[in-house]
Parts: sequence; structure tokens; C-alpha cells
Amino acid sequence: MIGNNHHQTPFPGEDFQMFERDLPGENKSGLSYQKASDALPLETCETMNHSWGFNLGDKSYKSAPTVIRYLVGAAGRNANLLLNIGPMPNGDIQQEFKDTLQAVGNWMNQYGHTIYGSRGNVIAPQKWGVVTVKEKNYYLHLLNTDSITTIGLPLLIKS
Repeated sequence: MIGNNHHQTPFPGEDFQMFERDLPGENKSGLSYQKASDALPLETCETMNHSWGFNLGDKSYKSAPTVIRYLVGAAGRNANLLLNIGPMPNGDIQQEFKDTLQAVGNWMNQYGHTIYGSRGNVIAPQKWGVVTVKEKNYYLHLLNTDSITTIGLPLLIKS
């Protein structure tokens, strides 16, 4: 598979489009200003802290809710989440990462059916969150309910 995070529209021959430290279409990092492809699979790449490899001084660990929001946000945009974990020099994984991944795993045990095998971009991501669909079930993932009192949804009927 060929993919290159060159922050541009995918070049001919690339197999997927990746977004580094960003969900497709968000550009919160200032790196991913290209439009998300309608034709290629999408992937967002993120780290468990700020480092792509082991960094003893990087204590900016992402919380389980933050990782879950990335996971759900990626699924709602029909994208894969590649979550980087830099192992320690002895090959072990830091306890902080293990704890976070365990909590994410616990969440997935309960709600994974809304992610695994689902498709996103049923409707565009909204301020309140995203929607995934699997078979005939639509799942609303409410990620930001601050000042939200109602949610309007388009009629989603396919014949």
C-alpha cells in the first residue's frame, strides 16, 4: 500500500490518504489542509503522547476519553485510526499507555459494535459529534453536547 502524508491532494497511484495528527477535514494541527478524498480510503495517524517514538521526557499522555474521541471521530469520517505507541528501549510498553489502552478496550467491549464493521460519513460530522451506520442501525456519537439542546438529522432512508 502506498500512502504519503505530504499534506496535499493524493497523487495518482496512492492507495489511501492519511492525515497526521488530524481527523480528515478538521485541520486542527495545521498540517492537513487538503480536502479528504471521496475515492480513497482515509486514515488518521496519532500518537499516545506528542512523540512518534519512545521519549522519556514526553509526559503529555492522552487520556482514554481523548483516544476514544479520536477513534469515534475517525469512524464517523469513515477513516481508520492508526495509533502509534513508541515502545521503551527494552521493548516493553509504558504503563501509562497500557492503562489508557485497557480503558479504551473496556469502552470497545461495550460500544465496539458501533465502530467495528461500521461506515461513517452518513452525514457530515457535526458540532455535537458523528454518526456511524452498520446494517440498518445508525449510531449517534455525542462528543460535544455543550449548549446543544436539540439535534436535527436528515431523513436517512435508502431503498
